[in-house]
Parts: sequence; structure tokens; C-alpha cells
Amino acid sequence: MNCFLFHFHALLRISKVVPTIGQNYHPKTQVLFEITFTATKEVYKGRKHLTDSRLTMYHRYVFNTFFL
Repeated sequence: MNCFLFHFHALLRISKVVPTIGQNYHPKTQVLFEITFTATKEVYKGRKHLTDSRLTMYHRYVFNTFFL
């Protein structure tokens, strides 16, 4: 849960969004998904073994668990 709260803390500092991620979600939640995905990607940028696809799957799990 601390990691999840850290994502929201990172939200305050991340303004760049990834427009191609989360397009299958409702428009109201898509922007939040994109920003949190970018924040998560920034957190794990140094870990080369964590690919974008794995990160997408991980964050969709977090997003679906807490937002939908």
C-alpha cells in the first residue's frame, strides 16, 4: 500500500502523459490512468528487466483494483 501511495505522491510531480496507454478505459479515468502510468514508469525507470509490457500489466492490475 505504501508503494501505491508513493505513486500518488509522484503524481504531483509528473505532468507528462502517455496518450497511447489506457485508451480502452472510460474517458474520465483515462487521463488519471495515463498520469499514474507515467509516474509508475518513472519509478521503475532504472530497472531494465521490467519491460513496458510488464509495467502496463502491473499497473492495469493496480488501476483495476483501486479505481474500477
